Amino acid sequence: VPVFVDRQLPTILATYREQWSVVERVSKEEFDIARRQLFDTHIKELFAPLFWVFLLGVWGVLLVSFYYSCRICQVQTQNAELSEVAKKALWYVDWLPSQAVVLSFALVGQFMPTWRYWLIHWNDMSVTPQRLVEEAADIAEGNDNLDVSYTANIVWLSALATYEALCLRVVMLWVILLVLQLL
Repeated sequence: VPVFVDRQLPTILATYREQWSVVERVSKEEFDIARRQLFDTHIKELFAPLFWVFLLGVWGVLLVSFYYSCRICQVQTQNAELSEVAKKALWYVDWLPSQAVVLSFALVGQFMPTWRYWLIHWNDMSVTPQRLVEEAADIAEGNDNLDVSYTANIVWLSALATYEALCLRVVMLWVILLVLQLL
């Protein structure tokens, strides 16, 4: 509980809804940045901590504390070596939760296409954990063929909302699993 008390749910959708309401058109690049922020925030703030606490119990809290420390060290500009070590550690600490998230996307989204994607990429170390999650989310929600020629704000906001809904369904699945484990 103390690990999650100081965390807030990502508000990426609300932020971009506000920003995009004042502009007429939104580019695909802007949408991709928003989508990347959404998944990055959900992985760092929700998926990884829930996964490690679920998997390791009390020891998971220690690993999550290490995880947050690595995130702080990663942005260090004065000590480049420390920053590099933290980035590598974060890659490894994010790898297993990202695999679990992709499988969770399969359970709460389109199962067979997402499952096939995971089977192909589960041991591909050239794919970053964030990219794996982004591509799997596209497949799970069926947004992999989003028409980029039509760039009305409502289309991008709707697509971003479907990604956030997918993430929240996965979080609920993990919370349920965590509660069942505690019982």
